Amino acid sequence: MRRPWRPPTHKPSNPPQTCSAGPPCPARIPCGSKNVGHGGPTLRVSGPRGVPRRTARSPLRTGWNWGRAVETEPRSGTTLTALLASKARAAFAALLVLVLASTVAAPAKPVPFGASANALELDRTVNWQQARLIVVQDAGRYKTLESFARESMAAMYGHEHLPGLSPLASLFDWLFNGEAYLDSPAVKIRDRGLRIHLSTHLPEKDRQRIQDRGYMTPHELVDPTVLTRLRDLEPRFDMGRSIGRVRNAQTIALALPQLLRIVPQPGDDARAAWHTPDALAPNAALLAPEIQALSPEEIRARFGVPVAGIAPEQAAIVVGTWEGLRRAWLAGDAGGVQERLGRLAEVLPTMAPAGGYPGHAQRVAEARYYAWGKFTWGYWIYFLGVLIGAWALLTRWRTPWLVALLLLCGALGLHAYGIGLRWYILGRIPVANMFEAITASAWIGIALALLVELVYRARIFLLAAHVTGFFALLLANQVLPGELTSMMGILDDLMLRLHTTLIIASYALIFLAAVIAVVYLIGYYASRWRPAAPGRPPAVPALIGSAFTPLPATAALRERPVLAGALPGDEGQAADIPPWLQRLDWSHLIMLNMMFVLLFVGIILGAVWADYSWGRPWGWDPKEVFALNTWLVYAILIHLRLRVRNKGLWTAWLSLAGCGMMAFNWWVVNFYIVGLHSYA
Repeated sequence: MRRPWRPPTHKPSNPPQTCSAGPPCPARIPCGSKNVGHGGPTLRVSGPRGVPRRTARSPLRTGWNWGRAVETEPRSGTTLTALLASKARAAFAALLVLVLASTVAAPAKPVPFGASANALELDRTVNWQQARLIVVQDAGRYKTLESFARESMAAMYGHEHLPGLSPLASLFDWLFNGEAYLDSPAVKIRDRGLRIHLSTHLPEKDRQRIQDRGYMTPHELVDPTVLTRLRDLEPRFDMGRSIGRVRNAQTIALALPQLLRIVPQPGDDARAAWHTPDALAPNAALLAPEIQALSPEEIRARFGVPVAGIAPEQAAIVVGTWEGLRRAWLAGDAGGVQERLGRLAEVLPTMAPAGGYPGHAQRVAEARYYAWGKFTWGYWIYFLGVLIGAWALLTRWRTPWLVALLLLCGALGLHAYGIGLRWYILGRIPVANMFEAITASAWIGIALALLVELVYRARIFLLAAHVTGFFALLLANQVLPGELTSMMGILDDLMLRLHTTLIIASYALIFLAAVIAVVYLIGYYASRWRPAAPGRPPAVPALIGSAFTPLPATAALRERPVLAGALPGDEGQAADIPPWLQRLDWSHLIMLNMMFVLLFVGIILGAVWADYSWGRPWGWDPKEVFALNTWLVYAILIHLRLRVRNKGLWTAWLSLAGCGMMAFNWWVVNFYIVGLHSYA
């Protein structure tokens, strides 16, 4: 009768022995096998007639050294474990199929507004390639017309375009045909509480539409009752940000032509304010023959004040082209629209002073950045990597590890391209607002985790990196406004590149460490869930499905990585803590050690920056206080680890507490507590 095959492991410290009286055989090998002993794992197992069977690698490799693989044997005869592992693989495969299907499934298209019928036909015919690169001066910076259209529609409607239209078609139809949308529900009210306040006086049908979908019409938004309630609610602390968004949407919906500053101011000042095409009408009127008989006071009374520095001939070209564009748009003349857009794209740059009009390459880069969704859709790649990375961690198989590694490299490259493109467009390091800080910090943390993963191949760093990238880009895609914005003058300093970068990098490592802490806690309590049989080590999660030989403290210390530091670990509890949990604890310490140093240096540099910017190194600002509180949590963790017995367990729980403190500091303090760092 053939003996059951056992995969090879490392060489035993004692020579093989035959079985004698003792505890039940953990491998369930019949007694009398001369090549199998109970003293430890075996290297060779004899086949029939004493012929040595060829050794092979076990697919369920759950133990690993830092730098070399250590194979441990599966629990022979345990069919439940194999069944659970098989079910887990099937569940992962089904989940992957569902995710892929959801990404390719076409979402239901919203129904276009009735007022957009003419614009729908024009949008299919007009080529927007030239028009989208026209520059607009808005919010303290120069942006492309397409960027202006996307940001304006997003602030008003909640999406970057109206239903069925492209961003530019949405912009021009609202500019030239805005009266047709006065009764269209196109103004988004995001805050649910504010929806109730602004709709209680309206008829039932309109009230339900506003409270359920969050859309008001421009007519409803200028209702006297609505305006009165906005004024009454504006001083409230919890409503200030929401009402600010409503005010912005109201301005776009009712005064969009006054915001479209596309006409440069000629002269030597490259930072001079630009003008709307309608503002040049008084300058163009100076060419009319009958104007010569009027006095300057009569000209101003009839046509308005001319813009200084713009010749009547230049104004006549711009105003004539703009009015022709308006007539062609309302008439549905696609050829006339195309011709006048091209003319504006040629004329407007010639009016700007030298260096006052952004270069073509920069405008193309900005258009690409917005067209590709600011590259935040990369969270789908990270999510796929989370699934495969978890598979690789649970099974220890090489193939899913390689796939997850390739996905991480691809997602990280896409992530880096988006950050680099934003850097090139803005001409500064993109860490000056919440969107930029989240995306940049996640990239730094993921890059560090990837380097550590390539060194130690622990698989947990790979999973934590994917989870971090997924949540960061999901927030950037769904929650945070990602408009390209100018930077406050106080931030234009070398310390922005040092202090801010170090702080956000440490925050990313805090989140990475929290992911490892969650995995550790799941593994710790799962290993305690099944009681250990007499003479056998504690059971581990069924999905991993392998028994672990207790790791002696001396052997564990030899395997301990240098980056894990010198803090004591759980190596002395070899009978209680499985080796894989010890290694998870070491992985956790690697992230915490790097984070602790970065956060400490970042706080010190922040004090230096505050000293020469505000005249004091420390002022008990909420942001300063909670940044220090976050660091103190981890300082407590270090000291507590010297005293407690279950060091990995306490470390995991305190790591989650520190992550919560960091999230409070980064989110609640930034958005809801007023301080000197409210812009951050």
